[in-house]
Amino acid sequence: MKKHTFIFILVLLVLQACKVGTKTDLASGLIIRHDGLSYEEGYLVMDNQKLTKKEYLDGKMVNLILKNVEGFTLTDERVYAGASSVVIDEKGMKHMEYPDLFKQFDLTGLTQKDIEDITLHLTVAPPLELDTKYVWKTKIWDKKGKGLIETEVEFTILHKMP
Repeated sequence: MKKHTFIFILVLLVLQACKVGTKTDLASGLIIRHDGLSYEEGYLVMDNQKLTKKEYLDGKMVNLILKNVEGFTLTDERVYAGASSVVIDEKGMKHMEYPDLFKQFDLTGLTQKDIEDITLHLTVAPPLELDTKYVWKTKIWDKKGKGLIETEVEFTILHKMP
């Protein structure tokens, strides 16, 4: 009996550990922290290519893609998610700040299928300046629960790739 209890507790701990963690992509510099929400894969894309550099081209769009996001609290077959995005310069000044990108769904919610794959966009353009370091931070959260995914990536804007 004690052996079965120990195995059951061990399985619960392993399942809980999967809901909390940090992953860093050394090539792109993307850091993803999650607690209560999980995802299968997270990466950055520019021009339909996964980013492997920390330099972004001026005038391009960078996409943060999170695949198979799970863990949102289900309320009447709907989930209520929040998402924010901000770019911060070396002096701590905020640029392109969006506190709740999913606010329009506060009353209706989304289906689990709608929120399964999440893409957030960053347009690399003014007021961001060339040859300046920035940090792009995003946050996705469960408005009816405690789940959270936070990302950050440091980057520099170039006129053209070296």
